[in-house]
Amino acid sequence: KDSRLMTKLFRHIPTTKTIALASFTALIGVVTYNVVSIYGFRGAMRLIWEGDHLPAEVRLAMDQLDTIEYSKLPKQERLLELLEISVEIALLNSVDGGETNNNLPSTVSLMPGKIKKDVAMLSSAVDNLAASIDSVQSLQNKDVKGRKKLLSQIAVNLMERVDYLICQIELS
Repeated sequence: KDSRLMTKLFRHIPTTKTIALASFTALIGVVTYNVVSIYGFRGAMRLIWEGDHLPAEVRLAMDQLDTIEYSKLPKQERLLELLEISVEIALLNSVDGGETNNNLPSTVSLMPGKIKKDVAMLSSAVDNLAASIDSVQSLQNKDVKGRKKLLSQIAVNLMERVDYLICQIELS
């Protein structure tokens, strides 16, 4: 009689497999909830089936911004840094030019024509870069809008630095 009672009691105690299955189910539920709360239902379905939570046209816009951010912007920044160094060297060389008093030659005449041409070309390239950032369609997507805004601020910063170089060349 006691053994039948004990069998009935232990029948309701969950086994290790039951606990593992319940834990796994709860984990899947939490992960699904988090994915759906981040990307929305459609984004979560796209993530599962296509491997990307973004629609195709938004992915295209993000890829265009990636190209600008990771290849075009760094190239222009490196060129700008080189030109800043070249202009600074030309300005310093003009001070050491050997002329005295008010007979100092103008820095523009001492500055190699290549530097002036390179600064003008960089100015045009940065303007084209800003135009390419603006030409990317945001498609009412907040992620694309945010990246466009960030990249536009970086382009404006580059433009200001190029304008400062142009002023240094023209004022000297």
